[in-house]
Amino acid sequence: AILADLPSLIEGMMDGAVRISDIVRNLRRLSFSRPAETQRVDLERIARTAANWATRSKKTRAEICFDCDAGVVVEAHEGQIHQVLVNLIDNAFDATKDVATPRIRVAIRKTRARAEIVVEDNGRGLSDVVLDKVFEPFFTTKVVGEGTGLGLWISYSIVKEHGGSIVAANRPDGGAIFTVQLPMNGAPPQLRADEGG
Repeated sequence: AILADLPSLIEGMMDGAVRISDIVRNLRRLSFSRPAETQRVDLERIARTAANWATRSKKTRAEICFDCDAGVVVEAHEGQIHQVLVNLIDNAFDATKDVATPRIRVAIRKTRARAEIVVEDNGRGLSDVVLDKVFEPFFTTKVVGEGTGLGLWISYSIVKEHGGSIVAANRPDGGAIFTVQLPMNGAPPQLRADEGG
């Protein structure tokens, strides 16, 4: 009987190892860089690169529409902002996988001292429970083995570390909308002083 169960036990162990590996890799991304490593980041360029990355990892195909003000540049850590956008666009793909004509919109705007990034989809939207917990670590609506529940928590942490904000909501005509706001000139000095503490 034990030998008969061996293949499923090994498969379970392998799934667990993959999940732990994903968690560790995602947690490593939270080792934030020093302020000296920030640079001027063109948000449209990073958004288009992130969309290409997310598209390559998905079987689902969706129409991605970019609606970007020209030349919106922030002082930030490029790799971390790229990670935020990959996470948001990746989730939008997942949200639209059962939609007949899946659409994702990425908008970038400049408002006074802040830049705004919007990623929205025409998927099923977010329940009240999900809206309450969406940025908590290990919270996921995906089936076991498909997600670690860390992507949005990491995104929230990165945006906060940059002195910005990220909020989730539902679109009036269906689907979810995530709005990121970042200061144009980097995180305020008090946030920078807290880095690595």
